Amino acid sequence: MGDSGDRKRSKKSKRSKRLKRSKKAGLQQGAGQSEQGQQTDQPGAEMALSEASQIVVIELQRTELSRLLREQQRLNDRVDQLLQLHEREQVLRQQMQAALDKLAAQRSLSPPRQGEVDNRRLVERIDRAEGKFTALRSAVGLLVVALERQTAAAQ
Repeated sequence: MGDSGDRKRSKKSKRSKRLKRSKKAGLQQGAGQSEQGQQTDQPGAEMALSEASQIVVIELQRTELSRLLREQQRLNDRVDQLLQLHEREQVLRQQMQAALDKLAAQRSLSPPRQGEVDNRRLVERIDRAEGKFTALRSAVGLLVVALERQTAAAQ
């Protein structure tokens, strides 16, 4: 029971503090209203001031609105550019994927045995060329030896 009594007291004290604050605020507002009442003694001056301030506010709003419209147009243009770039990138990716698929299909169509046959033919041609080169080299060597003997005999 002690807790609930403390809570009630704290709530009451908070309420009393709020009431005091609201009374002070009411007094301050009343003072402000009396100052406004003094200003309203001259109705023509306040009307002119309010009309001038309204004109300024309207002009500022128009300026801000036109700036925002220009900014929106600029952002819309940028979004359009980005969408065009995105579409272009999509098309290029599709083309690249199609080219890769075509290349993969070409590589998978050629049977590996055909490649081995081509390799065997190349190996055979190289072996024949090496054999011819070896025979030619030995023939040139014999020719050089024969020429050296002739030049030695002539001297």
